[in-house]
Amino acid sequence: MATSPIYNWPEPDNTDLVKNGALAIRTMGDAIDTTMATMTPKSIVDAKGDLIAATAADTLARLAVGTNGQVLTADSTAATGLKWAAGTTGAKGCSLYRTADQSIANSTATLISWNNELYDTDAYHDNSTNPTRITIPTGLGGKYLISTTLPYSQNAVGQRVGYINKNGSLLYLTAQGNLSATIGTFVDYVYTAELVAGDYIEIQTFQDSGGALNVLGAVTYYVNVQVTYLGA
Repeated sequence: MATSPIYNWPEPDNTDLVKNGALAIRTMGDAIDTTMATMTPKSIVDAKGDLIAATAADTLARLAVGTNGQVLTADSTAATGLKWAAGTTGAKGCSLYRTADQSIANSTATLISWNNELYDTDAYHDNSTNPTRITIPTGLGGKYLISTTLPYSQNAVGQRVGYINKNGSLLYLTAQGNLSATIGTFVDYVYTAELVAGDYIEIQTFQDSGGALNVLGAVTYYVNVQVTYLGA
């Protein structure tokens, strides 16, 4: 018996008797029915941009379209092995600074309050609400490069310490002990952290000179912090 060229459905030969026509048609119809049962129905997708992906061998599922600007990326923890995530095109993050000095009390760990932004791509920071905080936006969890500069006014007594806090707890610290009575002291540090949406970063500092000491902000960009998204 002949077969169809693609799905190999049985077809009657040209020489088959007419009395076998009904059987041949029924046999081919059954084969078609069996094939159609294995095909993916169009009802599996229900919105513009939906994708069909596998959740296991011979098992399909709908992957809903992501939001504008997201890209499709592999994720072994997702049901389909795929997810929509923020694209890496263009820098994401913020750069903050102060426009005035901030007084740091003696022997008191103090959060730096940021009152100006050089840039802020995705509302990481607010100059009025919780101005000490840099909060990771929804959809932008991942690895971040955190860098900051804390310039202290001149004083040769004690030490100067810089901290990075995550959600109110210490994440990283560094100290500067080479002090001078004639020139200021810069506490510079860089750290890479894994952060999720809703985490917030704060920069804290400490000095024990014996009295209050200024972190200098009167010169634009002197005291600053940058939080830069590196990717998921």
